[in-house]
Parts: sequence; C-alpha cells; structure tokens
Amino acid sequence: MNRRNEGFSRAANQGIAATTGEWVLVLNPDVVLTPVFLEEAWNALRERPAVGSMAGKVLRFDRRTIDTTGQFVRPDGRVRERGYGETDQGQYDQAGDVFSVCGAAALYRRAMLEDVAIDGEYFDEDFFAFYEDADLGWRAQRRGWRCWYQPTAVAYHARGGTNPSGARLWARWQMPRRPLQIQFHVLLNRHLMLLKNQSMGAALRHGLRLLWADCVDLGYLLVVRPRLLARAPDAARLLRRAVEKRRRMAPSRVEARSGVGAG
Repeated sequence: MNRRNEGFSRAANQGIAATTGEWVLVLNPDVVLTPVFLEEAWNALRERPAVGSMAGKVLRFDRRTIDTTGQFVRPDGRVRERGYGETDQGQYDQAGDVFSVCGAAALYRRAMLEDVAIDGEYFDEDFFAFYEDADLGWRAQRRGWRCWYQPTAVAYHARGGTNPSGARLWARWQMPRRPLQIQFHVLLNRHLMLLKNQSMGAALRHGLRLLWADCVDLGYLLVVRPRLLARAPDAARLLRRAVEKRRRMAPSRVEARSGVGAG
C-alpha cells in the first residue's frame, strides 16, 4: 500500500509486477464488468497471438452512453476515446483492430508488456496519469502488437467516479477547475507521448495541426493558468527524460497502425 498518491502509472506497474498470468487485467475502481466480459475476451483472443491488448465496449452506468470503444490519436496529437458520449445504437458492434485501449478497463498480454517495457516500467511513470495508456499502446504498435476491440466484452464506467467532485469535472471545458497537478500532466503528457513515439515523417505531415494545438495550450497557460508556468523546470526535465527513453526503447518493427495522426 502506497502512503501517498503515486499516480495511476506507478500503481498499475506495481499491480502488474505482483501477477504471474499470461494476461493482465487493469481495472479502475469505478468500472464494473459484465459477467461475460472475460469469457468473451478469451474467446476473441485465444487464437490471435499477435494481439497484445484488448478493448471492450465500455458504457456509462446508464447502459446506453458510450464511454470508450478503444482509443485513437488525432493529427494534433490528442488522444480520444472512440464513440465517447455517443448513444450506443450498435454503431461499434464490429470487432476489429483499434489503436489502443483505455486504461480504465484494459486487458494486456504479458509478453507484450515485457516486450515494450522501458527500464522495467510498463506504463511510463513520468506520466503520473493521462496519456499513459495511449503511450503504452503506441509502443506496442511500433513493435508489431495489435490491439483488438471486442464489442461483446461489455463493462460500465463512471468516468471520474474516483474523483470526489464527480465525473463532470473531467470534461475539457471544466479544465480550469482541475487541480494544478492534474492540469500539468494533461498539458504535458501529450508532448511526452509524441516525443517518445511519433516518427519524423508523421510530425512533418501533421506539423500545422500540432502547432495549432500547442498554440491553444500556450494561450491557456498564459491567460487562464499562468501559475503552471512555474512548473516549467519540471516540464523541461520530463521532456528530456522522454527523449532519453526514446533512445532506450526497443527498435520499431513496423510503422504504427495509425489511429489518426500516429505513425
């Protein structure tokens, strides 16, 4: 038991290190699995050895609003949950490959985790929380591992349910109400992920969109949260570490199967 909040990434790594099975289920405390979740997952994955992770259909507790059906990366480098906020009308009932899986309810193959670990870390602990699941998924893609979406593996998620202020706090338009530590990682971790994983070719292809997103974030810092600028030395240190980690990552086997804008 950690004596303080060490962040999602470190806690998840500690949990994974305490397991021995071929597959590892990472689950947030505000997620409930349906009774058939693991059975459906196993039926989908047992004959797909190239799959390193699995995303199920995750709904809100109203049983009709989609929380995530897998992740993708936009050309501006922001991570999005596929189907987020949409009413479930069967539009994501086709199984198949997605870019990565939301860490709230993620099934990982241990062989994949060991293959992409950096200095023994599966989730990058510099991320603390936010973007750490997409970073892991991107590293897996570069090594040739697939992420499979299985719509019959259903779970329910109260997004933000572990936060005492409620799920609505985590909406982007409520960003100024988030604790400064959270805002710091929301803004920084996109850059950590891109520095570690994005190819030069993809950066050039999407340069204008990446630059626009940076301008939006800088405007937010200057106008709404100038106090975050005091964390610039911390940000610079973590950015340097991301570059160092990229050098130590296992070499890419394939061009990542882009969600959108990855590569």
